[in-house]
Order: sequence, then C-alpha cells, then structure tokens
Amino acid sequence: MILWAIFTAILLYGRRILQRWYDEVWDTHQENMQLIQRLESIANQDALTGTANRRALNAYLAAIWQQKTPLALMMIDVDYFKRYNDRYGHQAGDECLSSVAQVLKMAVRAEGDLVARYGGEEFVVVLPGVSLAHATAIAERIQQKIREAGLPHAASAVASEVTVSIGIVASDGTVPIETLIARADRALYQAKNKGRNQWSY
Repeated sequence: MILWAIFTAILLYGRRILQRWYDEVWDTHQENMQLIQRLESIANQDALTGTANRRALNAYLAAIWQQKTPLALMMIDVDYFKRYNDRYGHQAGDECLSSVAQVLKMAVRAEGDLVARYGGEEFVVVLPGVSLAHATAIAERIQQKIREAGLPHAASAVASEVTVSIGIVASDGTVPIETLIARADRALYQAKNKGRNQWSY
C-alpha cells in the first residue's frame, strides 16, 4: 500500500513536471511563431509608409499572374515632390508620403487590393478583378481624398496643396506583369506631361 502511494506520488509529480515542460515548450513555440510573423511583416512592409514594399508587390503580382486574374494597376506619383522636400525639408517630406499612403489605403479598401510603395514618391495600387472604368472612378476618388487631406504645398505649380498624378492600366490576366508596369509608367508620364494632378490610361 505504501509502495503504491509512493508510486502514485512519483507518477503525479512526473506528470506535473512533464506538463510544465510541455507548457514552456508550447509558449516558446508560440513566441517564436509570433516573432517569425513579425519579421515576415517587416520584410514585406515599407518602413516609412506602412504599405507593402517592392518585394511584397513583386510576390503579389507574381501570384496574380499565376492565377491569370484580371486586374487594374495604378502607378501614382506625388506631384512636385522634390520641390516639396526643398521647401519643407526631408522630415516633412517623409510625413507627407506617410499621409498620402494612408489616404491611398483608405481609398482602396476592397479585399485583395494592395497599396505598395514603389520607390521614392511613387506608389503602385493593384486592384484585382477591377475594370478600367472602375479603376478610373477609384483614381478620381483617390485624387479627391488627397485634395481633402489638405497637405500644404506652396512650391507646387498646379495647386496650393499636395496632389498626385496617376497612370492606369487594366489587364485580362494574360499581359505579363513587366509589360503591365511599363504601360502604367507610360500612362503616368502622360498624366504628368498633360499638366499633372490628373489620371491617364
């Protein structure tokens, strides 16, 4: 009887130790998974604006290309941004880009839409399943929201506040991504060439 009690006590003690060890291992595993997720998020996120970065954009576009998903793509440029930096300083320029990024994210909130910083003052917006006509309506909404944000830009040649120019393209899912980006870039150039603060396709 005494031996049985000792044996039972040892079993219970061993079980408690195993359970504690298991809990610690599980907690460490969970912490590691959260850390990995945070690192992946950082690796795919533009540090300044909180949008997707170029790496995440390329991966997203590659996945869409594999699925042959129809989409619209916008290339967006902050008008006279160099003048903005010269006038207000680089810190204000960074804040301006962050504000523009927030407006873009609010203007395109459908599931699957992606806003990415392409470089400098350029952003790309990917709109899966969106037609050219719908994309132009979204472009107008973006420009309106940017104007409503009322970010002062005394050095701009087109307005007293920050504005953007937008190049728009649409694809049925068969156009190579490189071609699509090149077309969006040409459309953006047209919008800037026609006076900025407008969209073109």
